Amino acid sequence: GKVSALDDNAWLKLGGAVAASLRKATEVAVILDLPELQPDGRQAASLAAGILLRSYAFDKYKTRKDKEDGQSDAKDARKAEAAKPAKITIHCADPAAAKKAFAGE
Repeated sequence: GKVSALDDNAWLKLGGAVAASLRKATEVAVILDLPELQPDGRQAASLAAGILLRSYAFDKYKTRKDKEDGQSDAKDARKAEAAKPAKITIHCADPAAAKKAFAGE
């Protein structure tokens, strides 16, 4: 469809798609520069919310395998390091408005 027809829900979905494609990245820059549309702060905030929602993982109650040989500690440490969230920077025309919209002000 048309870029100008994107509503808040579409921006959330777009943020989710961005997050899904960045699973193993450690640092990412998203540049909101579209030929047909200058995204406003609310749209940038919706994109960021979509990224956060898709990136969320609740691992507290996942079953962990206990190994008797003690080798799982190093492997678990590597997995924890790999599971750290990426640093994502969203560049848009009005970052102050985007921060305000994201904070719900």
